Amino acid sequence: MDVAQQNYAVPVAYPAAAPQAQQAQYAQPVAYPSAMTPQAVPVAAPVAPTAIVAGVQAGQPPAAGNGDFISGICECHSCGVCCCSWCCGCVRWPMTMSRANLLSFPLAMFLYFLPAIIFWYFYIAYINWYFTSWNCYLYNYYAFYDWCYAYPPDTTLMYLGFISAVLLGFWGRRKLRTKFGLYNENPCVDCLLWWCCRPCVINQEAYHVDKAMGRL
Repeated sequence: MDVAQQNYAVPVAYPAAAPQAQQAQYAQPVAYPSAMTPQAVPVAAPVAPTAIVAGVQAGQPPAAGNGDFISGICECHSCGVCCCSWCCGCVRWPMTMSRANLLSFPLAMFLYFLPAIIFWYFYIAYINWYFTSWNCYLYNYYAFYDWCYAYPPDTTLMYLGFISAVLLGFWGRRKLRTKFGLYNENPCVDCLLWWCCRPCVINQEAYHVDKAMGRL
């Protein structure tokens, strides 16, 4: 056997196995700092998806307080909406119904104008008769004018027109509450608001719809 073959025949000396104590050291769990210790992350409760009402943009502002209309009954947050509601409610209310997709604008205007025309026609006729009768009484026109003996006009249609307008506004207000998921107020309260303070109610509903639609 030559020298090269003898070199390959020499056994290789491998390092001895690590002591048992050293192996046990590597087997111990690694202690992480407190800042790195994994902690349980609280999981938020699943939120039910918010229903988007037809015609209302996503992310509409939440209603105030108990889920009622955004503004109060006597609040004025938009000068334009407030002035239009007070000076031209016969146009502002149909606009609100149209933007909320409850009625078309021409139909809403027709339904609003019809009882208003009936009411004002008989109201003016009654006022005219009232002051005419007082003139006849004060100045003793009975002997000269036959119209002093005229009977007062029938006020049934006058009251019917007024009540019809109140019921129409009450219907629209209840529809708005249902559509926007607002607090279900006592129906008598909504009816009394339309009976006693119609411009304020028109302004409140118009501001809520315009705000929800992103127009303000």
